[in-house]
This record gives sequence, C-alpha cells and structure tokens, in this order.
Amino acid sequence: MNVIEYKCPNCTADLKFDIESQKLRCEYCDSFFTKDEIETLLRNKKGNPVKLEKDHKEPGVYTCSSCGAQIIAAETQTALFCHYCHSPVILSGKFVDAALPQKIISFKVSKERATEAFKSWCFKRFVPHNFKNEMQLKKIVGLYVPFWLADCKTKTLFSAMAKVITREHTFNYDLEITWEYALERDVSTVIKNVASDGSKGIDDALMHAIEPFDYSALEDFSMSYLSGFYAEKYDVDKAEVFPQIKKRVKEACSKIIEDSIKDYNVVENKKLDCTVESTEWTYALLPVWFMTYEYKGKLYKFVQNAQNSNIAGILPLSKTKLYLVCASIFAGVSVVASLLGALFAGGIF
Repeated sequence: MNVIEYKCPNCTADLKFDIESQKLRCEYCDSFFTKDEIETLLRNKKGNPVKLEKDHKEPGVYTCSSCGAQIIAAETQTALFCHYCHSPVILSGKFVDAALPQKIISFKVSKERATEAFKSWCFKRFVPHNFKNEMQLKKIVGLYVPFWLADCKTKTLFSAMAKVITREHTFNYDLEITWEYALERDVSTVIKNVASDGSKGIDDALMHAIEPFDYSALEDFSMSYLSGFYAEKYDVDKAEVFPQIKKRVKEACSKIIEDSIKDYNVVENKKLDCTVESTEWTYALLPVWFMTYEYKGKLYKFVQNAQNSNIAGILPLSKTKLYLVCASIFAGVSVVASLLGALFAGGIF
C-alpha cells in the first residue's frame, strides 16, 4: 500500500495545502503550486511524490522514506504526519479498499483563527485554566471528516382541516365568521445535500451542530488537498446512515408543507406521508478543526467548521471558578443589603 508525500519540485521540501492562497505551498522556498500544476508536474515526472512502503510484516505500519521512522496508522486514517520528521503523508493505498471520495471542501479557516475562536468561546465559561493553555491549544488539528451527501427524490402527501376565522362588528353585533377548508398537498421535490457523517469516531451531534456547510463550494476530490492535514475514510456505510438521512428529509418536507399553510388560523387533523423514491449519493470530505481534552478521566471534544467558523463542543466545568464567582456575587449582594439596611435605619427612605 503506497503513501504519498508531496515534495516541492524546486527544493524537495514538504508541500502543504495553504489555506489563505488555496494552493500547495513550500514553507522552505516559499513556492506556490495550484492543484493542477503539481499534478501535471508529477505526471511528467519532474517532481515525483515520495512513497512510503508498507511493512507487510505488521499491518498498519509504514516506513517513512524521509527519515526512516516507522509510522503506525489507524485503519480509518488516510492522511497524517510522520511523528518524527513531521512530513505530511497521504495513505493513498487505503482508498483502494473504499470508494475514492468524489468531492471535497477545502479548509477556509486557518489554525490561528480556529485557536482564537476557541479561546473566545471559552472566555466567559467556567472552564479549568489549563483547558485553554498553549500546550492544550497545540492539540487542535485540521481534520477532513468523511460525509455522505444524499440527493433524495421525494413525494409528500398531506391532508388536514383548516379554518380561517374573522371577526366583524356591525349593527351593534360582534360577528365571528369561520371558513373551513379541506387541505390537500401533493408535493414532489428533490432535497439536495442531506448530510450525515460517515465516521464512528466523530460525535454525530457535534457534526450536526456545526452545519450547514456551503455545498456550492464542493470541488472534485484531489489528494493534494489533504497534504498538511489529517483525514479519515468512512467506516459507516450508506445503509447505516440512511435512517438518519430519511429523518432529515422528512423534516425538510414537513417544513415545506408548513410554510404553505401559514395563512390559516387553525390547522388540525394533519396527516403527512413522506416517501423517499430514490437517492443519489456523494462521498465527500469536509473540513473541521478538532480537539479532544481529557479532564478528570472524562474526554471532552471541541469542533469548528473550517469553512464558516461554526463552533460546537462540551466544556469541563471548573467548580473552583464557579465557587469564586458565586462567592463574589453573594458578597456583592451582602454589601448592597447592608447599605440598604443602613439607609433604612437612618430614616432616609
């Protein structure tokens, strides 16, 4: 199984995907290459990627051609770094076992912005001090998460009884007029880019919380986008995510119906039947900044959408900070109460 390291054609240093320029950049000689330029150079053998050869004696172990170190890769990892020389490597051979991703959204938010957003997010919360120290902040990693995107052709049948109620005042009488309608809707539509992550290691609720991604930014997949980041291949297939996809499709169809009946005062006896008639699937990699933190034996996770900066996570609670804040509030209330008591006792009020 081959692993690719993208090397600069000019100086042979590592090439990494640069978020600001959206190109591959050599940090040593400051050369920039577009995805198409570097792939053309590689095809013409003017700058070949360095390959790591798999050690067949031990599954998941690779030898780094840059420094000779042994690299251990988890089953789902497809892009990572050599732990010794820090060269970015892409486990291209792993894509043989799973379908090659069709689409990708590249990173748009830099690590610096992600770090500042994390610190700002934590600032007003009662978190332990070392949760946001420099050593902890270095644990933020850029990760491409596997996603299934479904375009679902749907048919929705809806029926209900609706009322429009009007009130009039005439000839000294208050009149209430009720108009009743039998509602029926027959809606055929395609709900596009219904997303569900395809990784067992990523919390579904966190991924859902940082949506939506702007899917108009999807590009054809190229391994060059992975250089300098971590990436995983899916370990949850289409059949497993389909129940979640179907649930979200039904919610979307229900909203379409609800938006069409807003002009009625009362809608009752609702019956909705939503059917997914066919589904077209896209396997895509989407960018996130990801961090895990262990505190008192419990694992906490922070995730940021690396396209639009949406943030989600669960933070540990510092009981000491919470106690100090509560104590300060209690002390402040006590001072105010004492002052009011003195004022009342002095007969000012």
